[in-house]
Amino acid sequence: MRSELEQAAYIDRYLLDQLDEEACTAFEEKMARDPELATTVRAQGTTHSLVRRFYARQEQLNEIFHSLMKERTFAAQIKTLFA
Repeated sequence: MRSELEQAAYIDRYLLDQLDEEACTAFEEKMARDPELATTVRAQGTTHSLVRRFYARQEQLNEIFHSLMKERTFAAQIKTLFA
């Protein structure tokens, strides 16, 4: 289990461009020789992308909500719905 966590952390560092050039090259060579590792890296990269998109969407929704709450009538209607 610990080695899986360490591998996930290392893949994160790779995906976030936190490895030096030598480590990055070595890791890419390892992925080229290990299809299972390459698949894991792609899956983890997809997860990173989905999390970033979800967070961006949440930020947009928060901005819309705060803008709407500045409108007195909207804010009053929302407060009565949840009172």
